[in-house]
Amino acid sequence: MSYIFVPLDKEHRIMNWLNTFNNDECVFMNPKENNDSMWKYACRVVKKYEAGKDIVIAWQFIYGVYIYMASRFYRKRVKIIALNFIEHSVGWKTKIKVLLYNRCFANKNFYTGINCIEYLKEYKKYYKIYDDRVLEMPDCNFRTDIQERSFDIGDGTIFCGGFIRDWKIFFNAAKLLPHLNFVAVIRNVESIDKNEVPENVRIYGPMPIAQFYVLLRQCSISVIALPSSVPNGFTVMIQSAYLNRPIIATDCVAVNKLLYNQKLNKWGGATYKQGDAKDLADKIEKLYADIESRKAYCEVMLENVKERSAEAYSDRLLKFADKIIADKS
Repeated sequence: MSYIFVPLDKEHRIMNWLNTFNNDECVFMNPKENNDSMWKYACRVVKKYEAGKDIVIAWQFIYGVYIYMASRFYRKRVKIIALNFIEHSVGWKTKIKVLLYNRCFANKNFYTGINCIEYLKEYKKYYKIYDDRVLEMPDCNFRTDIQERSFDIGDGTIFCGGFIRDWKIFFNAAKLLPHLNFVAVIRNVESIDKNEVPENVRIYGPMPIAQFYVLLRQCSISVIALPSSVPNGFTVMIQSAYLNRPIIATDCVAVNKLLYNQKLNKWGGATYKQGDAKDLADKIEKLYADIESRKAYCEVMLENVKERSAEAYSDRLLKFADKIIADKS
């Protein structure tokens, strides 16, 4: 029996985690090794697949879709778990995805992993997803190279970094707090109008992950500014927790699920109303002035993320995969 893992590339954050698996059971097929197109790579995976023995686990949902299409092309029944299904699209892109993805969801050998089960109802407004072929897989700490650090007050900067972020709200909040210094690490930095950036915001473009975490580790507050309620930003939230950086994040179901500790009946961070720069600025100013609250948030958040270990994630995923392989229907 083999788990055919489809990561992104050797530098991706899950590689350290994948390397902990038993190599006799796991096959890692890197899309970038042969400079394959997504379609050519999917065909390579399908050709390698052995029915009744293997299961394909695609880290990115879109790879799972391509592998499904390749399996239809080769008329081969392939069992696939396509993880991290998150719907960001709007307009015509959603209409195209609905047609394509529903073909996948209709196949009994295609399984879907989502980060937050509470969003399944919303997704079902567009997609015909079957409950018995869905697995909730909340984000966890895959990086083995990030060590837990003790709390300190930081260098005074307010940090926000990532791909899908509400930069307009972050910049507007910074304008309301000219006496504070902000840091923004923007993957798609070319999309930013530099004239909209306040003088108290220092901007960085794409950078090595180690440098990203240096800036995060140095800050006083980590802001997760999301443009919608779609799950995102969990990796930075989890790493902020391990680095003992207090968090302020957009108020939404998935974020609250990670921030709130039911056992302790305490919050591991503050939230602000989506799209409200004034509310974000108020939360930043209040937390910046209250070092004890910062420390208290960090203590709770660290407990929260310890329950989301890579080991727990692996155990849940592989048990689900084994059940699928054992099903001969």
